[in-house]
Amino acid sequence: MILFFPYLNEIDDVFLLDNLPDKARKKIVKNFRLAVQRHAYITDDSTFLAKNAVAGGRLGIYREAFPDMRVIYIESDMLRSVASSLSVFSKPWSFHSPACYKRKSESMGIVKMISTNHQGIIKQRYQFSAKNWIDIKYDDLVNHPEKTVNLIYKHFGMSLNQVFKEKLAIDCAAAKFYKSTHDYAIEDYGFTHEEMMQYLNLVEQPIKNKANSNF
Repeated sequence: MILFFPYLNEIDDVFLLDNLPDKARKKIVKNFRLAVQRHAYITDDSTFLAKNAVAGGRLGIYREAFPDMRVIYIESDMLRSVASSLSVFSKPWSFHSPACYKRKSESMGIVKMISTNHQGIIKQRYQFSAKNWIDIKYDDLVNHPEKTVNLIYKHFGMSLNQVFKEKLAIDCAAAKFYKSTHDYAIEDYGFTHEEMMQYLNLVEQPIKNKANSNF
């Protein structure tokens, strides 16, 4: 729904669920645990894999619900992530509210969302044991998907059955022929590299992983 809502600054608490009062947190933890358990039940107790691009502000709640959860953090260039998010959000805005599409005030809501997510990851990462957290680089996943997936399974002590290995090899072979048609740049949305680095409070160096994953 928020893809159609330009004023993210009005609902920014949705990106920081970890900061909610205890009573609200407990309700969310309970509902989240039950929702995941239903998925596990219907799929014969399989491992539940979730992708959430803005999980940084709710990792604490996730960990409360499932203390043994594991995290795969896909580390990508922050400016590219911001540009990609601006592209996703601005498309519906350009149809229903063209003025918002060109104003920085609305775009800054997206920038804040990405920054909040990043800071949440930094805050929570050392609350997890090294065996339950792994960093991988986005470019490694794209350029060496089979090797990267195997390393993830190895890090978590999980085995790959033969059927999955065969499907993985087929998908990775097909991925070699995929060429993205998207080329994101923050300059397309009126920002400069310098001001965006300042907005995000970034130091141009990668976050060091607590665990040495040898990627």
